[in-house]
Amino acid sequence: MNSLHQILVSMAGKVKEQKLIQLRSKLEAATGSDLRDVQVIDPMKIRRQLVLLLQSEGASRGIIQSYEQFYMGLIRRAALMGLIEPPAEGPWSLAWQNVLDAVGSRPRSKSIMRCFAAWASAKGIEPKSASDVIIEEWSGVVGAIGQGEAIDLVRSILAGMQDSGRSLSTSRKQRLIMKASAGSVRNLEAVYGLRRRAS
Repeated sequence: MNSLHQILVSMAGKVKEQKLIQLRSKLEAATGSDLRDVQVIDPMKIRRQLVLLLQSEGASRGIIQSYEQFYMGLIRRAALMGLIEPPAEGPWSLAWQNVLDAVGSRPRSKSIMRCFAAWASAKGIEPKSASDVIIEEWSGVVGAIGQGEAIDLVRSILAGMQDSGRSLSTSRKQRLIMKASAGSVRNLEAVYGLRRRAS
């Protein structure tokens, strides 16, 4: 498993050096560690640390999004180069990605679970910790369409999950390669599944 330092070093000459230096500084502050010691097991957890740091510094939403996009761009490049496992396909942890993969292609179910997975990941909540209280809190915060149905759906999907820690990295890598070759970028509504209320 490559360290965050190794990933950033591998990007030298491929991206703007000044942005790379700035990101390195923020990541060191966010993780509180020498980046040589930070193993990239789940890039989304590091992303969450980065966002929390920027929020604590009073950064605007635009600045935070810029750092997030730059960081995730580097992570996807690193995955395409074979330096790390492919990351989750949205703003959620690998554990949530496995839940989404298990849901399959049912549009309504996947849409609701994407919304919940993104919200839960931003709070550091993993599938095993998603209690009924947390599911109800999510429904109230995001104003899910058909709240009762959404709560029941999330509960039933999580109840049927057996988290084996299995990561479908081969399928994710194939999808990542296809997206990279097509140059596709999804908007936030497509990523989260449900339209979020303006803050």
